[in-house]
Amino acid sequence: MIIEKIKFRLQYFFKGVLERLYGVPLYTKTLGLVIFTTLLIGVPTVFTVKTVFYDFNSKQLRELSYSLSKELAYQSVNYILDNDIFGLTRILRDAKKSNPDMLYAFVESPNREIIASTYGNAFPMDLLKVNNSSLKRQSIKKIKTSDGVVFDASTPILNGDLGILRVGVSQKRSKIVINHLVYYIISIVILSIMISVILVGVTSWIVMRPIAELTKATKEILKGNFNFKINSPKYNDDIGKLVKSFNSMLEKLSFLENERKEKERLSKDFVNKIITTQEDERKRIARELHDEFGQFFAYVKMNLKLIEESSVLSDAKKVIANLKEHLNKEVELLHNMVKNLRPSILDELGLSKAIEFYLSEFVEKQYDIKVDYHSFNIEKRRFDPKIEISVYRIIQEAVLNSLKHAKAKHLRIFLEWNNGILRGIIEDDGIGFNLKEKDKFGFGLYGMQERVSLLNGYIDINSEKNEGTVIVFNIPA
Repeated sequence: MIIEKIKFRLQYFFKGVLERLYGVPLYTKTLGLVIFTTLLIGVPTVFTVKTVFYDFNSKQLRELSYSLSKELAYQSVNYILDNDIFGLTRILRDAKKSNPDMLYAFVESPNREIIASTYGNAFPMDLLKVNNSSLKRQSIKKIKTSDGVVFDASTPILNGDLGILRVGVSQKRSKIVINHLVYYIISIVILSIMISVILVGVTSWIVMRPIAELTKATKEILKGNFNFKINSPKYNDDIGKLVKSFNSMLEKLSFLENERKEKERLSKDFVNKIITTQEDERKRIARELHDEFGQFFAYVKMNLKLIEESSVLSDAKKVIANLKEHLNKEVELLHNMVKNLRPSILDELGLSKAIEFYLSEFVEKQYDIKVDYHSFNIEKRRFDPKIEISVYRIIQEAVLNSLKHAKAKHLRIFLEWNNGILRGIIEDDGIGFNLKEKDKFGFGLYGMQERVSLLNGYIDINSEKNEGTVIVFNIPA
């Protein structure tokens, strides 16, 4: 239970630390990482170098004290035998002068008396108590003094018969050199940190400047503003590529936004056009109903009155025949009005027959033009009613545009079904138009595009001035 609580508290602690780190700016995190890495490498390096140099120096001084004592013991033999104390003292002092690390040297007789030393008359008697080993063997002892560590080496002179020679080598000078080296390394680490801070600052400014602009740009995008561009860095690194990609995205978003606004504008205009067209169509139908059928019913009423007042059967029959003839004309007119509103043949015989009937009965007769119509694999096939009426209206709109606006003299229409795709082609030899100015030619083209889009299809309109127009659409069916 206690272990679980400790584990939970540790997880909570580290989670809180990570959350705080996530909120730290990138510059601070980068700078902290550089300083931490430098210290992580520098501090162990300083301690390792210091330890290695101290160990190496201790070994070297130990060997130096050993070799000096051995060499001086060998040189001291003749001076002691000749009782040349002055000469013995001279070689000890000369050895000290030539070896800066050598702190002292003295010769001790077998009776433990000082024969010669580098101290002169002020010899520290406490040294006799240190490294007081046998006269017959060499020994080295590490002594801690007020001047630091001293390596005291004792070497028998002539197997101890003439006494022993002791040499003290101090670590003080070497320690100063090592400390200077450590301080130099620490200075390098500190200088590295300072240089790293400067480099991180410069690098972060170079890196963060485009990132800051990207952040500002994203805020503008959230506001719906796409009409701006980030200054591309001169360098072509990852940040530069990111900025270029972002600018490309902005251009695409700007294009899509303008296209969306244009489509929204066209959609509103299209809806208004539909409403206006519907109202105009209702007015036209109401006017035709009033003009045609109002007069007809008045005519029927008048003729019925004539029949009622007529006393001669032959006159009544003439009136009835005349009335019948007018009734047939009005019925045909009503039939044509109904077919324009909704072609019943589309429901009865299908898409191909409805288009063929429309082209032969309305287009060719009314505009005195020949239309080449070909269909493949759809004559006996029925489609969803939405698809049939949409395709019918698309072809109807395309034909009317060709005749009214493009002033075409010849039309070719092809319609086929293959592998679940209903494909249509409408081609004319009219005056064509500039696709960039297609809005000037009314909402017919936009209406076709909307119908195809609602059916998850695709439509392509190609036109050039004086080169005619080709409309191709594909609709899943």
